[in-house]
Amino acid sequence: MSLLHRLSGVDGRVFGKREIVLRSTKGVRYVILAPALQRAAAAGLVVLAVGAAWTAAGYRHACRLADRAQLEIVRIEEAHLLAVERRVAAVEKAAQAGRAEGDAPSQELAARNEMLRRRLSKMEQGLASAESERVRAAAVHQSLVERMRLLDLQVRGAVAPPMEVGMLLSRAGPGAVEMAAGRDP
Repeated sequence: MSLLHRLSGVDGRVFGKREIVLRSTKGVRYVILAPALQRAAAAGLVVLAVGAAWTAAGYRHACRLADRAQLEIVRIEEAHLLAVERRVAAVEKAAQAGRAEGDAPSQELAARNEMLRRRLSKMEQGLASAESERVRAAAVHQSLVERMRLLDLQVRGAVAPPMEVGMLLSRAGPGAVEMAAGRDP
């Protein structure tokens, strides 16, 4: 038995022709679920699940980037404060000794301060960008979760679009609504 023949057998068992029975006071109706419709619903669920997983992974990655950026900002601020403390201590020591402080260390400190400010600004921009990406990923994730919930409701409700289900239920009568919801009529 070839692999193709086996796969065809599995496909026939999993996506076989199915019927949904709709009972009402007017009579009994049969809604046929074609294998193609079942395959399409299964493919839709798989696509939504993969999309949700991809979005969740992107969200986690954005959070990790934001955490790294925050740690870098803290490190830069600490380095800046340490440099300022050292400079203040050197100026105080020179003032106590009665010496005039040279201009070169001040210029070096000013240049370093400017470089640290630019790095801090760049890190803050990156952090803002990562935060906006995290918010966008969360919104996409929420949208995918809502789509999966609606698709699940459609699959549970005869794998038909909502308008078609409503049309079928309105034709079938009040007893069919309770049956579609899983309650006794």
